[in-house]
Amino acid sequence: MTRMLRAVLALAFAMLGLGLVVGGTAPAYACSCAEGTVKQQLKRADVVFVGTVVKKTDGPRTGDVTYEVHASTLFKGEVDYATQVTSAADGAACGLENVRLDEDYVFFASNDEAPFYAGLCSGSGPAKPALITKLEGFAKPTSIEVPPPPKPTLTPSDTSEPTGFARLAAPGAAVAVVGLLGLLVVGRLARR
Repeated sequence: MTRMLRAVLALAFAMLGLGLVVGGTAPAYACSCAEGTVKQQLKRADVVFVGTVVKKTDGPRTGDVTYEVHASTLFKGEVDYATQVTSAADGAACGLENVRLDEDYVFFASNDEAPFYAGLCSGSGPAKPALITKLEGFAKPTSIEVPPPPKPTLTPSDTSEPTGFARLAAPGAAVAVVGLLGLLVVGRLARR
């Protein structure tokens, strides 16, 4: 091999190797947020409450999920008993992780009204007794009452007069008359 050919091949392999190293990897994403104390998280949040997750659906934007939550205890802000919390769908995007239905969670959320937004960086997570105790040291808990069921509404029934006996008996009488006429015809035909 000539020197020139070796140099060209070496350069080609070097560029190929550089292309694999530089362009051959996809970007990796991870959630990165500064840990804060419960007091700092309480101060940053618009609303803080404990609630039971009852349903999980796709969120309003791609990559988000919405949790239907029944709130039980309020520490900050205003929340209805039945509310919604939206989050990124996975922890890599700073979304809430491993949220299970029918379990209690503490939500440190933003927004003044539902749907609220919560994520890993806000401090939201399972409602562990130690976390609840710390929260109670900084904010007075208020119970959120379950709203009463809706009042039943009366539906008017049919108020027309009941059907008379003559009208009810007419179809039966007609069948009986037709049957008797049929017997007469059959009887006359049999005599012949």
